[in-house]
Amino acid sequence: MTWCAFLDPDRTLFGPAAQASGISLERLLVLYPPRHLLAKVAVRVALSRIFSVIVVDVASIPGASSKASYRFESMDIWSKVARRLALAVEKTPTTLFLLTRTEASRSSALPVAMRVELESDGTDRLFVRVAKEKFGRVANPRPIVWPPPVSVAR
Repeated sequence: MTWCAFLDPDRTLFGPAAQASGISLERLLVLYPPRHLLAKVAVRVALSRIFSVIVVDVASIPGASSKASYRFESMDIWSKVARRLALAVEKTPTTLFLLTRTEASRSSALPVAMRVELESDGTDRLFVRVAKEKFGRVANPRPIVWPPPVSVAR
């Protein structure tokens, strides 16, 4: 059986909405490391090699209603961390996602094999663009229909 780890320093993941979208909460480990320890915890989780999917929420979930969702920290530290994470999951079946924001300052792009950018136009469409692929191919944005989330009472 597969396990997913979600590192959520700003506590923006809403479990009932995740479950309503088809995520099995029985196989989801949500960790709440302090922001200053997020990189260290992410590397340790990756080195554990027990998760099929690891999601590191570096910049808060878009649309979250908290002060943290407006934080645009420098991404420079994550260049080194991304490389360490890549080495930790190399030759394993683990897929790792770093959730970042384009508004965050960075001196260079993160050293990742693939960068996928998502953008909403405010309707039920989501634009997906492969901005970097390990073989150098880049795609134009493609719209996909994204149905509105199921209403879940908080």
